[in-house]
This record gives sequence, C-alpha cells and structure tokens, in this order.
Amino acid sequence: MNSISHVDGVYIWLNMVSLFFITLVPFTTNLNSDFSEYPLAVAVYAANIMVISLSYTISWTYATRGHRLVAADISDVAIRNGIRRGLLVSVVSLVVIGAAFIMASEWATSLYILIFVIGFFIKNPEMDNYSE
Repeated sequence: MNSISHVDGVYIWLNMVSLFFITLVPFTTNLNSDFSEYPLAVAVYAANIMVISLSYTISWTYATRGHRLVAADISDVAIRNGIRRGLLVSVVSLVVIGAAFIMASEWATSLYILIFVIGFFIKNPEMDNYSE
C-alpha cells in the first residue's frame, strides 16, 4: 500500500480494525499449532487470516474509491489487482476452513500455498501503478 498519499479518520479506523485482528495472530497460530488435529482450531486460525485480509481489502477499496486517498494517476488496473490479491487470501482461507472439516485438519493449512500459485497469475499492481 505504498500508493496511499494521505489518510483520513475513516481510513485510520479501518486500519485499527485490521491491527486488532493482527494482534490475535499469535493466539490463533498457537491454538492451531497445539490443536491442529481439531478442525475448529484450524478454522479459528483461518478465520482470523480471512478477517485480516478482508479488512485490508476494505481499507484499499475505501482508499481507492474515486482516488480518495491515492494519487490521481494510479491506474485502475493497479486498483483492481490490489482488490483481487486481497480477496484471494480470503477465498483461500474459506477453502482452508472447509478443508479442515473434510480432510485431515493438520493438512488443511497447507492449502495456503494456493495463494502463491494463484497469485502468480494476478499481475503485480506495483508494476503498472502509473500506466494506463
């Protein structure tokens, strides 16, 4: 999010929400580590990752809507790709939650590798920030 040129009160509060869920990462990671054989523990971890991703996606959407908090010359492609990348993590987290209850929950978190595999096909928004 190097493209943010300034902030306002709403954006700060959206980031505060994100930071709250980030503070839960050590707890949910430890829970997942200690009780990975239980699908609920994996689901709590994945849900936390999903909420962090969604909150950042909402922040990015808020900041880029009508170029509210970003430079006017940032491309629409860069904006869309930023949203796609944020939603990708959320969708993969949902897959992990479902997989935790269907397959061996210890292996469900390995599906996070899909972020890198699928993300490879989403163009990097930093590369075309100021094109178009």
